[in-house]
Amino acid sequence: MRYPRLAEATLWAAELHRDEEREGNDPLPYVYHPADVVRRLYKAGVRDEDVLVAGALHDAVESGATTVGAIALRFGPVSAGLVGEMTRTEPSEAQIADMNPEEVAALRADMLLEDVRRMSATAHQIKLADRLSNLAEAQRTRAKRGLERYVRQSQRILDAIPRDAQPALWDALQKRIRRARKSTG
Repeated sequence: MRYPRLAEATLWAAELHRDEEREGNDPLPYVYHPADVVRRLYKAGVRDEDVLVAGALHDAVESGATTVGAIALRFGPVSAGLVGEMTRTEPSEAQIADMNPEEVAALRADMLLEDVRRMSATAHQIKLADRLSNLAEAQRTRAKRGLERYVRQSQRILDAIPRDAQPALWDALQKRIRRARKSTG
């Protein structure tokens, strides 16, 4: 088998996310998302198994299903480090105590952009595939207002990632953003 660790990571991701669903109307089981991220990375020419493993597990820590340390033990420090980079920083309860939902959403978006700016070029590849997958699903499941906000956030993320991190994924995300803007028009 060419990618034995990826096969194991994919099965583990299915187990870790087994009770989760995507957001929005008519959601799919969550496991389709990490599989889609891996597919998009591979389609863009990424063949590094550490990167593909991280793509499969990129949301596992954020969802609370496991830790970076557990990923390191099973799949090594490179994949674990990439998952750590992909795990978004969340505001503390104290930070959001007096905020309304719109203010919380804006703070979370700003924190995500700071996380993206700190990511390595390799983590940027995964983030591009992740956002591309998320935006495609958002177009299918989100109401117009939520989709408009997600499209704006996606553009900000794209602006924070250099195109040379992964030109095929960067261009695909730019195209998807344009298509989403037309649909919300």
